[in-house]
Amino acid sequence: MKQWIDEWVAQCTYEETQDCRRRVLRQLMESMVHEGLLHVEIAKSAMSSGDLVDKLEYRVIGQEGNGHAVLYSFHARDTGSFGRIRILSPIYRSKSGSESLKSEVISIAQLLQELSIHYPIAEAERLSTFAQELERTLVNDAFHNAWKRQSTGSNLVDTDMHEPCSLTEWEAYTSTGHPYHPSYKSRIGFSLEDHLSYAPEFSPNFHLIWVAVHRSYAEAYTLSNLSYEDYIVKLLGEDQKRQFEDKIASRGVDFNSYLLIPVHPWQWEHKIKMDASELIRSKMLIPLGNDSDLYQPLQSIRTLANITNSAKPYVKTSIQIVNTSALRIIGIHHVRNAPAISDWLHQLLKNDIYLREECGVVILRETAAAALRYDHLPEPLARLLEGSMSTIYRESLEPLLRADEQAVPYTYVTHLANNVPEIDSWINQYGAERWVQRLLEVTIQPMLHLLYAYGVGLESHGQNMILIHKDGWPERIALRDLPGGIKCLGNHHLYDNRLPMPSLALRPGESSHPILADTAQDVRDFWVDAFLHIQLYEIAVFLTEQYGFTEKQFWGMVGAAVQHYQSLFPQLEQQFDLFDLAAETFQVGQLTLRKIYGEGEGREHTVPNPLHPVPQMQINLLKGGDSLS
Repeated sequence: MKQWIDEWVAQCTYEETQDCRRRVLRQLMESMVHEGLLHVEIAKSAMSSGDLVDKLEYRVIGQEGNGHAVLYSFHARDTGSFGRIRILSPIYRSKSGSESLKSEVISIAQLLQELSIHYPIAEAERLSTFAQELERTLVNDAFHNAWKRQSTGSNLVDTDMHEPCSLTEWEAYTSTGHPYHPSYKSRIGFSLEDHLSYAPEFSPNFHLIWVAVHRSYAEAYTLSNLSYEDYIVKLLGEDQKRQFEDKIASRGVDFNSYLLIPVHPWQWEHKIKMDASELIRSKMLIPLGNDSDLYQPLQSIRTLANITNSAKPYVKTSIQIVNTSALRIIGIHHVRNAPAISDWLHQLLKNDIYLREECGVVILRETAAAALRYDHLPEPLARLLEGSMSTIYRESLEPLLRADEQAVPYTYVTHLANNVPEIDSWINQYGAERWVQRLLEVTIQPMLHLLYAYGVGLESHGQNMILIHKDGWPERIALRDLPGGIKCLGNHHLYDNRLPMPSLALRPGESSHPILADTAQDVRDFWVDAFLHIQLYEIAVFLTEQYGFTEKQFWGMVGAAVQHYQSLFPQLEQQFDLFDLAAETFQVGQLTLRKIYGEGEGREHTVPNPLHPVPQMQINLLKGGDSLS
């Protein structure tokens, strides 16, 4: 395989990477325009896009190294959603005065440099790093396409050797990366060989590496009714536990003085076994090798599903790679807080008959967590290893599914296989409007209830949402990875009777509460950013491009779903006003601006709300198999 990879790299052409390059550039330019990074000139075009609104030509002036002006241009349409545009053509470059001689952009780095007159205070090092992430995204994505063609013997990129059937298989099949972030598959730290071994789209199987950590250098947390030691024995099995006991005893130490923590094999090879060598020599860490279970990565790449026994928990591990916006390690505050927040959310769900019985929503609890005690290490070593050896266990969805239910990642809804929507058979079976209406109903109702009834906003996007269906008919949703994606309104009289918040660990070096927010707007916008601004936006565009919906029609259906919920709970009228979803604007994050300028205060911008005013649509929300009338 290495020879094939080397040959592919040596022979790769602009033509072979064209589709991936166009996607990277499209997401880059769409986000830069949306976030106000570029000064654009908009001119009406003679081109038409059929039933869609007319395409507009966007022009952006850049500057060559010699000071001469250059022009970047593309055709796009205004989606009418959050002020975002949808680019419908390649990105072109021409020299000023020679617009008729334009050529398609092939250099991402050149584009970033020549457009830097629009963001002159950006540090050169940041632009260089961003250019690297974008180029890696292009190469990694193109490599996957080439591998698919080579593996299947077909020129159709999405031809698979078998139809996916399990949630884990669908995770791999629909693992196409963040739909907004331009460095959606950067994975700085992974080689191409590493992608074959550990990236979700390649469906690799591998074992976890287990390490015994002396209790003086370890910490572990569980749900209130669990013991970490018993939890691990159940996960490993008695035979595997005895094998590990024997290995620890062979080092002349007592098994009961250690906690067992799994490590991602890439992380062990590239980080822990070298940077933690002092701890290994002193027997504070004892490598135990792997257990017998095989794991496969989910879309988040660091969360692994047990494919030997799908009822066993998912394992979220630290990996020292940068993907999209972050280094994919696990902060100690997440380790300490995950089970406590899961306990709290589970109790809310258990006590609420609407969430539990009407919505049937599933919240996958983070049942246990463990990590190296970084704060017990000498400071230089603590800085080096911080977050690098942390693990969180999450309950599996498989045992929670009802008879005849199946599950797919929420990204399945907008996935195309060779330009055919995966949901096409469902749309044909149930009708587009009817099916979409049901999708919105089962998705929005539980999240609105958490927001209004409890002041809880969840960071709900495609990667941490699961659609549960019966023969393609949406039934309910499952939510995951929540302790790291939740905000809750703090002291407010409307929530005086809410279940008390558990004591939580702060982020190192910070004084603010990890999930409590001061204002309802902060909570609302946190939820809106991920769910409406990213996830539902993608569905709106997808339905427009694939099924002839208009964005106005789609947001009208969203507005109807909001109104339907509010009609069920008139006693929450004050909360409806508090979390005003018909506000004129929302505040959302500027993900590309953060890559160019760095993290910091004020990295949000104001966008128009497609629900302002709430679109009025007289739709009777469906129950079961009723039809529209």
